[in-house]
Amino acid sequence: MLKLTNYLLLLFVAIYGLSGCVNKQALVDREQQMQEEKKLKDKQLLLVDKVASLEADLQQWHKLQPDLERLVAIEGELRLLISQLNTLVNEAKIKQRTEMKAVKPNNSDKKKKFYAVQLVSVSNVNSIQSSWLKIKQKNSSLLSQYQPFIEQITIKNKLYYRIKIGKFSSKNKASQLCLQLK
Repeated sequence: MLKLTNYLLLLFVAIYGLSGCVNKQALVDREQQMQEEKKLKDKQLLLVDKVASLEADLQQWHKLQPDLERLVAIEGELRLLISQLNTLVNEAKIKQRTEMKAVKPNNSDKKKKFYAVQLVSVSNVNSIQSSWLKIKQKNSSLLSQYQPFIEQITIKNKLYYRIKIGKFSSKNKASQLCLQLK
């Protein structure tokens, strides 16, 4: 009987030990499951925060949308205005070039004696416009009332363009302006 008691006791310890191992494995599994649930909850909280942020951005977009639509509509009008301004500028440049074409004195000018102030002489016809604009910009207060005229002259078989201003009745008046420009 003692043998049987020992045998039962051994069997009981073995069953108890095995059931303890199973319980330990169940505890480990449960702990891993809890950790995974915690990670999922953390991810869920992050997603909730991101959704809230996106909703706030969306509300802000809805507030700005009418203003942005208005700006888009205005942009087309501004492009049209810029195009029209560029056309006007180009037309003004063309007009200014034609106004500064070389003039030949007519018969009435030959009969009347007048004096002019020569501002510059250039050999390149393409330099006339830029030369006049530089001089005019530098002396805008003195030159604003004058319209330049171009005189063509050939010296030693080379053509020059003289930019001149004024039709002064006396040499003294022309000299006074010349001194002011220096």
